[in-house]
Amino acid sequence: MANNLSAFNAQVWSKSLVMNLDRTNVMLDKTNRQWDGILQNVGDTVQVRTLGNITTRRYVRGQDITYESLSPIKEPLTVNDAIMFAFEVDDLDEIQNDINAIDSYTHRAAVSMQNAIEDKILSAYSSALVANRITNSGSPITLTSTTVGTSVYDNLVLARENLATQNVPADGRRWVVVNPATLSLLLKDTTHFIRSTALGDGVAAQGTLDGAPRRPGFAGMCAGFEVYESTAVPVDTNGKYLVYGTGQAIAYVAQLTTLEAIRLERSFATAVRGLLLHDIAVFAEASKQLGYIYAA
Repeated sequence: MANNLSAFNAQVWSKSLVMNLDRTNVMLDKTNRQWDGILQNVGDTVQVRTLGNITTRRYVRGQDITYESLSPIKEPLTVNDAIMFAFEVDDLDEIQNDINAIDSYTHRAAVSMQNAIEDKILSAYSSALVANRITNSGSPITLTSTTVGTSVYDNLVLARENLATQNVPADGRRWVVVNPATLSLLLKDTTHFIRSTALGDGVAAQGTLDGAPRRPGFAGMCAGFEVYESTAVPVDTNGKYLVYGTGQAIAYVAQLTTLEAIRLERSFATAVRGLLLHDIAVFAEASKQLGYIYAA
């Protein structure tokens, strides 16, 4: 009878972890962050003021002057969204494991937080000025590579026209966030999509003309827009929203209020937890700088 000594076999585990394929987040540097540090609790509100316009009139000699009433616009920015993470590692696992689970999963929690922030910022598409919303009579557009009227380039030209119509300065940084399928259409349009052509391979590698560090997700230029690729573009049951804008149309406020490691009372374990307060706003004047292409 053969011996069965499998219980004596040593188990060898690899210390190399399989690398997670995390999505690229592109939106944080396209937001207005000037209210960070002011709003620190759920429900906190700051009133943001925008100056109204002054009307010019023809002056007639001998006629009394009437004075215009000033009416600045007051809009609230309120923090209503709190997101958290929490996990625990038992002391026995910490002793017996050859991987530092606390450090590794704290990093994974940070990635989850970043993804939640990206989703939050991109959800601002719904606040875009109605005139800046490019659709097929309310239905998604089936984009193509080079077909006149439905090509990605033609729709970006229309997006540029929308911004210009709203008097959005042309010298601002204009951007559009597209999904991989839309970028694939652009890559086939070698006439209008600028990537590693006359500007050289250095632009494609660095993502900027001035040699600054590459911006995450940057893919090239088209119709005056910086094109960014992301798998986080907002979607609904019928299509996806390719968000475009300029400057910092989206106001974003964030406060990491808690990040702590604590000993649990009813077990021999360490817990790690974090709490982030954040929210977005698109003010009336800023909405002129924001739009989307509703694509199938």
